[in-house]
Order: sequence, then C-alpha cells, then structure tokens
Amino acid sequence: AYDIAGNGGTSGDAVGVINVTNTSGDDTAPVVSNLSYSPTSIDVSNGAQTITVSADINDSQNLIYRVRAIAFTQSGSIAGDCEKGYNLSNGNHSCNITIPSTQVSTTLTIRMIAYDIAGNGGTSGDAVGVITVINNG
Repeated sequence: AYDIAGNGGTSGDAVGVINVTNTSGDDTAPVVSNLSYSPTSIDVSNGAQTITVSADINDSQNLIYRVRAIAFTQSGSIAGDCEKGYNLSNGNHSCNITIPSTQVSTTLTIRMIAYDIAGNGGTSGDAVGVITVINNG
C-alpha cells in the first residue's frame, strides 16, 4: 500500500501459503531435433557474415512461445544469436545469426532453444553444431 506522499509498505514475504493443483498443467518442454546450419565456415575479415540455423520444434501440449539460436565461442561467450516468436506452431523454424567482423578466428558451437507458452524450455543440446570463423583482418 502507498500513502499520499508515495511511501510504500509491504506485508513481507511468506505471509501465506497457497497450494495450486492442476492435473492438466504443462510441465513438458518442447522437443528440438534435426538441427542444421549453414555455412560451416565463415570469413569475417571483410565484414559480418550470417549463419542460418534451423531445427524441427514440437510441443505436445502448447504453442511454441519463442525460439532462440545461439553461437557460442570456445570460452562460452555469445558471438551472436537470433530469435523467432511468438506463439509458433509445431514444425521447422529458422533464424539468421550475424557474426560481426570484430569476432576473432575461433570455432563456434551452435545451440537452439525453444520455450512453450507455459515457460518450459527445450534445447538441441551442447556442441551439436560447429562453425569455423576466420578473421585475417
């Protein structure tokens, strides 16, 4: 609650407990399979390059809320990513990751993650795609 001066107060944490029962709730993540990407090698010496990533994504109970593809460096940093959404149907989904010209030569790992509208997340797993980046700049 707030007073006229804008000061707020709260009842604090854990004042009460509410048990929620829903036998028809969704606790199953979308399934991400058949990941593919192209090309498998890029040269960013003269400018940014694009990697197209796609996968089959299926959810047995809900619409797919959001799809995200990520390119990780060997140290675990994100070199680039892309997203697609919202409220997508089951099927093949793709997006384009742009790798900037500032990316040093390295090997990238590609991963695709999908979330359904219930908040469950599914992934294509680790190290399913590897892309060589060359930068002679």
